[in-house]
Amino acid sequence: MAGEHLDALVGDANKALEMLPTIIKDAKRVNPLSGMDVQQPIDNGAYIALAYPSTEASFLVMIEINNAKEANEVVAFYPFLRAGIPHELEILDIRPDPDCTEGSIEAVNRNAVTISFYDPTFACNKHIYANGCKYSFSIAALAYVLEKVEDTNIRITKGAALEMLRQRQLEDDPNADVSKVTHVDISTANLRFMFPHDNDVDAEFQTVVEGVEYIDMVGTRICKMPVVLMRPDDEDFRVILYASEHVLKGYKPQVGDSIRGVLWLQGYPLRTVEDPANWGDRLTDSSPQHSMEGIARSFNTTAELRHLHPGIVALASSCATVGWDVIPFENPDRSSPLPAFQLDRTGRKPVNVWIRTHIVGQESPVPFSPEEIANNRAACENHDQEAAFVTMVCTDVGSGYTFKAQGIDTLEKHIGKFATLEYMAKSQFSKEGDQDSQQDED
Repeated sequence: MAGEHLDALVGDANKALEMLPTIIKDAKRVNPLSGMDVQQPIDNGAYIALAYPSTEASFLVMIEINNAKEANEVVAFYPFLRAGIPHELEILDIRPDPDCTEGSIEAVNRNAVTISFYDPTFACNKHIYANGCKYSFSIAALAYVLEKVEDTNIRITKGAALEMLRQRQLEDDPNADVSKVTHVDISTANLRFMFPHDNDVDAEFQTVVEGVEYIDMVGTRICKMPVVLMRPDDEDFRVILYASEHVLKGYKPQVGDSIRGVLWLQGYPLRTVEDPANWGDRLTDSSPQHSMEGIARSFNTTAELRHLHPGIVALASSCATVGWDVIPFENPDRSSPLPAFQLDRTGRKPVNVWIRTHIVGQESPVPFSPEEIANNRAACENHDQEAAFVTMVCTDVGSGYTFKAQGIDTLEKHIGKFATLEYMAKSQFSKEGDQDSQQDED
């Protein structure tokens, strides 16, 4: 019974807990899944979901019925967002808590977009859930934090974006006077994204309000807003976002407002979906659902390897973005005879990645020899592993580095096509890493 969720709904979890006897007395049963037989084995106990009041946002109490005990037991007490947006989804993974009374679902739609959410009715539905099953889920979100984005225009006068623009102009015209490029203007007015936390059901978000409606729930005024949380490949993934007056803190959302904050995503099944196709088979390394998860992986990899040469960090972070786990070898070097890192992924052969990298004008390039490639490739084959050999050419552009990858085809044949980072700021590297990167080993 996470208090932060009840705090977000009514401002005070203790207030909600004090209401619990009344809620149980006056609540109505939630049908776990309309039109389905959800009879559960008696020896596993039975669960009843009770909701109160009958508003779009309410409380949900999960009660375990067990005749072997003197009294029934409350096993969960959460906000229930009854009115969401229906999405037809195939279950990819079921994630129960240790006692299986609560859980979350990872699912995918027909267009290979994945989403993870908490199911408040999980205990009632766990006996019918299975990977590959398809349902229409009602998806909604509750805001923990929400604020209006007052300034949606950003003018950048220094840093990565400006240096990248200048570098691209020089690539197009080596004689260009890049001193005339003094700023980059970026608009965030139409930005819509969701950046999941480690638990997958909480997320940072920014979006645009598409509608506003207010409801009253046991003395709390709650704003109900349809919003788009993701726009992969121009497909809108829309949900209903709820924000209580306690979260809004006096702000009154208007249609067209850009908003941002932190939310909790939940969903529950409405009906079964009959489709013999396996939607999960449509997932690839370039599927749209990998974008936000990939960004998180990339950030983590950069933070872990920031003491290494920029070329190694850039390639490792690029591989992490498309879903590979990066395992660095001990003390990887820009011209080491050992692999810089190994790439691992469930169901795939490990890929050992050798890297040669240098900063143009500061370090001498150290090429791979044909013998080195042949010997290392043969050694990997003997261990049922793959090998790749990539040269990363780094250019110092002042505040950061730009990158060009050579031999990337030796890696892409094992992990698929992917985009390598074009720029990284020097602030992303530790001082130790910067010092190491300046040393020429020749």
